[in-house]
Amino acid sequence: MTVIDSYVQIAADGNTEGIQHLFSDDFKWTQSSNAKTKTYSKSEVVNFLKSSKGLKQNCKTTYTIMEKNENCVMAKVEMKYDNFTKVECITLCNVNQEWRINQIIESYK
Repeated sequence: MTVIDSYVQIAADGNTEGIQHLFSDDFKWTQSSNAKTKTYSKSEVVNFLKSSKGLKQNCKTTYTIMEKNENCVMAKVEMKYDNFTKVECITLCNVNQEWRINQIIESYK
């Protein structure tokens, strides 16, 4: 299972197993909606996701790899709900031979 697959299981299905190893130490999450932008740290995101353990989202989730090389990957995750779609652009980096998510930028359409 890839890091992206693990992240999708956490975000969409509430399966928080292994969450502490998913994000880099300098991870940040930027959320943009209604002309407001807010940034969250690794600890804030991990705590939020852990509090959502077992909560299955009512959406269809897909992802595509937009760019990939031996050190970095850029992926796009789409969570399609009935009335909107949440889009997350995710950057992963190879840190000491382990892939970690180091940034997520979230928007809505």
